[in-house]
Amino acid sequence: DKVEDFDFLYSIIEEIYRKSIILVTNYRDWLTNLDERIRSRLLPEMIEFREYTPAETRGILGDRMKAAFYPGVWEQDAFDAVVKKTAEIRDIRTGIHLMKEASGIAESRSSKKIAMKDAEEAISKVSQFHAKDTGELEEDEQFILGIIRDNSGRKIGDLFELYGAKGGQQAYKTFQRRIEKLEKGRYISVKKTEGGKDGNTSIITFGQMRKLTEF
Repeated sequence: DKVEDFDFLYSIIEEIYRKSIILVTNYRDWLTNLDERIRSRLLPEMIEFREYTPAETRGILGDRMKAAFYPGVWEQDAFDAVVKKTAEIRDIRTGIHLMKEASGIAESRSSKKIAMKDAEEAISKVSQFHAKDTGELEEDEQFILGIIRDNSGRKIGDLFELYGAKGGQQAYKTFQRRIEKLEKGRYISVKKTEGGKDGNTSIITFGQMRKLTEF
């Protein structure tokens, strides 16, 4: 889904008789948005790599802990908090970052143990870390995310007006699809409301991070 020019793919399909093409994307709707002349020539078999379960997340981070730390360095409740936050965010990279961050915090106070307060401080910084991880987004999606960040809590219609006023070129339906994609990527939260003076609408909030009190 990083590719912008698909001419090379069309050439492969047309010019190479025996071929197997492997395409990797983070988004299920990528194929439906593909150029019709290419999509009509593909006979895709979909293989889905599902998200890690909480148990798998614990196992992966546990292996990293054994490889990077001496036995007993991590207090159990601190490690449990990191595992829970990682499972919530559904991003192993975030978990590894949290472990590194917590260890640095413990080291800064000359502690030989990584305690719950170290994990909590690391988790409190995770929103900033996760919000910066936008490299997988297209330029227009990053543009929309920036508008949401600066106008968090606004209605989707208001955000679309701001998008157009700032030079956005896409139609409202496309804008809605961008919002759905950002929500699936956990960059934003979408809360649908019914009734009221504005009728049915959606309130868009930047980020999907919980407070520490929710642990």
